[in-house]
Amino acid sequence: MPRLTDPPILRRIAARALVTAVVVGPLLTLINQYDAIAGPAALDLGKATLTLAVPFLVALVSGLLTARGFLAQIEAERIAADAARTALAQHLAQAGAASRSSATATPGPPSP
Repeated sequence: MPRLTDPPILRRIAARALVTAVVVGPLLTLINQYDAIAGPAALDLGKATLTLAVPFLVALVSGLLTARGFLAQIEAERIAADAARTALAQHLAQAGAASRSSATATPGPPSP
């Protein structure tokens, strides 16, 4: 069963978050720092850094929560499938025992 802490899962989530940040971050920076980029105002590096970091963090947390939900659903389905297999095996074992006992039973005297 895969876990949320498995490196391949974390790498994929982080890579998707990075792609989101690379696309969304500059657009937000352009919107929020337009006067500094296109005009005479000074660029606020703190705000620009946060504007780039926020999309990454939002996408990362969203990816982790989504993956956690999917993994929980997979685990619940696995548990349900195991329970169904166990119940079926027990039912088949009981049916087999019942058919074996009826096949080996000797007929009794006829009833009056």
